[in-house]
Amino acid sequence: MSDMSTIATSPILVLLGLLLLARIAMGQLSERSRKVSMLWVTPVLMLYISYAAIEQGILSTYYATILLLPAIAVGGLIGFFRGIRVSVKLGEKSGTILVKGSILSLIIWGTMLAIRFLSRYATGNLLDNPMAMGAVTALIVLSMSNTIFYCGYLYYRYFNLLKENMI
Repeated sequence: MSDMSTIATSPILVLLGLLLLARIAMGQLSERSRKVSMLWVTPVLMLYISYAAIEQGILSTYYATILLLPAIAVGGLIGFFRGIRVSVKLGEKSGTILVKGSILSLIIWGTMLAIRFLSRYATGNLLDNPMAMGAVTALIVLSMSNTIFYCGYLYYRYFNLLKENMI
């Protein structure tokens, strides 16, 4: 067993991870202020993490390449739908918005996290299974495009709110 798989299955780390996810989930349901100028940070980090995770797998298998475009499209639709379901208001400070997630948005987010987590353990050694490698690559890309479209839609709503308040 490799060192990474031992670390990933440590009960203490799993518990800490679950506690962190619970904290993030609770934060999703409370209204919070976000700087509009910082909305680009999460998508850029997701691009970097996704690229690092799929660098070898993205073009090494035929399945990964075929699943890439549908994953981007589905992730984009999910991100757009999440953006629609979120309450967005102008913040008191200039350049901020108040964002409050919905239960449906939280369910979508949690489902995507669970699928990614479970797919990692269900596929075993990805390098030996090109179909599994393609599926996991597609899930990573789906998650990335979901985040990018979600943050992009928040930008769009922010600028629409600015226009409405100037009239």
